[in-house]
Amino acid sequence: MTLDLPPGSIELLPDMSVLLTRSRTLVLADTHFGKSAAFRARGLPVPEGDTAADLARIDLLLREHSVSQLVIAGDLLHARVGCTAEVLDLLLPWLEKSETTISLVEGNHDAKCGKNPLGKNWPLLNELTVDGFHILHNPDEELDNTSGFHLGGHLHPAVKIKDGTGTGFRTPVFWLRANQLVLPAFGSFTGGQFYRYQHEKDRLFTPLNNRVVELPSQLW
Repeated sequence: MTLDLPPGSIELLPDMSVLLTRSRTLVLADTHFGKSAAFRARGLPVPEGDTAADLARIDLLLREHSVSQLVIAGDLLHARVGCTAEVLDLLLPWLEKSETTISLVEGNHDAKCGKNPLGKNWPLLNELTVDGFHILHNPDEELDNTSGFHLGGHLHPAVKIKDGTGTGFRTPVFWLRANQLVLPAFGSFTGGQFYRYQHEKDRLFTPLNNRVVELPSQLW
C-alpha cells in the first residue's frame, strides 16, 4: 500500500517495513537482535535462529525492492547480555559485506548495551532525515512537534481485531497519527503493545495475505 504523505510517497510493506519511494530507502525498526540469546542467558529454553532468519528477511527486502539505503530506526540490539559471540558473528559480517548503504539510529535498548559493541565503523545516530522524512527511534519524543513528518518505532504498535463474538486475533500495525508514522517491530522475536487509538484521524494498517490493508475503525 502506498501513502502520499506531506514529504512524499511511502510504501507500506507486508514485512513490517516501509520504502521511501523517491530515494528507494528501506526503513525498519526494532530488530532486537540478541533478544532470544538474552532469554537463553537467563536459563529459558528459547530456540536459536531468529537472528539469521531476520537478516535473511532484510536481504530479501533489499533485493526485491532495489533498495539504495537501509535505515534501522533504533533497537538494532536488545541487551548487553544478548550481544553474544554467536549474535555478533552473524551481525557484523552482514553489516560489513552489505552492498547497500546502512544507517543506524540509536534506540533505548541500544543505549543500554553500553559501549557500542558494533565498533567505531558503525556509529549510532540520534536521528536523520531522508526525502524530507525525519527518522528517529521514539516518536513520542516528537509527538507535539508539528514541524515536519516523523518516522519511528519503539512503541511496537499492535491491535486486537474484533469479530463480534468476544474472540479475534492480534496483529501488528503501522500507526499513522498526526504528522507521524509509527512502524511495527521488525524482529520476529519481538512482541506488540496495544494502545488507545482514539484520535478520530488515527489510521491503522496491517499486513494481511502478503499485502498491507487499512483496518476500518469499527474493527478496533
